[in-house]
Amino acid sequence: MRYRAQKSLGQNFINDDSVIFSAINAAEISDEDLIVEIGPGTGKLTEPLLGLARQVIGIELDEDLALKLSNHLKDFDNFSLITEDARHVDYGKVTNNQSYKIMSNLPYYAATFFLRTFLELNHKPELMVLMFQKEVADNVLASPGSMRLLSVITQILCNVERVCDVPKEAFEPSPKVDSSIIKLIPKTDDFITASNYVAFCDLLRAGFSSPRKTISNSLSIILKKPKPECIAVLNDCYIDPLRRAETLELAEWEFLFNNGYSKLFNSGE
Repeated sequence: MRYRAQKSLGQNFINDDSVIFSAINAAEISDEDLIVEIGPGTGKLTEPLLGLARQVIGIELDEDLALKLSNHLKDFDNFSLITEDARHVDYGKVTNNQSYKIMSNLPYYAATFFLRTFLELNHKPELMVLMFQKEVADNVLASPGSMRLLSVITQILCNVERVCDVPKEAFEPSPKVDSSIIKLIPKTDDFITASNYVAFCDLLRAGFSSPRKTISNSLSIILKKPKPECIAVLNDCYIDPLRRAETLELAEWEFLFNNGYSKLFNSGE
């Protein structure tokens, strides 16, 4: 199925079969699976998914493309299509609270927003296979020494791995940059809960507020607390106050949150 891509929607359609099947293999699809595909586009990924999964639900914002895709796939009784903005969908309602997996070639302009949306869902997928701009993927997968807030929160909540890199020539039309496919499996035994998620993000935002400064300086500036108090909390948590936030291990963020958050964020009254 051919369709003229709309730049305003960030549409770049994958046309490389090897990339498509790398994504499918990463999703470990069985005939019991419910797949939610974000932005099915021309159906290049959708068709092979329909031959493997129990059901595929597409969510497509482009109404004209959705109509063409529905006609193109009308012979598949295990396909349904929702014409909405996937960033604002109730995934529990869409999936009838069933277990599901998400697959998507995310539009570059909203990829980070999509990822944060998926991470914060009440009804989380069991697995996600997502395509990002390579620079964003590198950020998500970063190791201590080059981590950012997005790296930490994603890796705290999910086990992540790179599936493959995707050259810009694999798309039609070709974007200006290369992409990467990432596999994410939400953790079920993490210390982050619905009740402490916002607080943990507040800690990360404070720690990463001035990336070129030491973590003690960043915390002191954003929290408006005397630097010696921040240094004392960090020392109590076995974290060198002269380090930068990007160097902390995930376990160190967890320890700092569990043992230092209340001291750092109290009002001092």
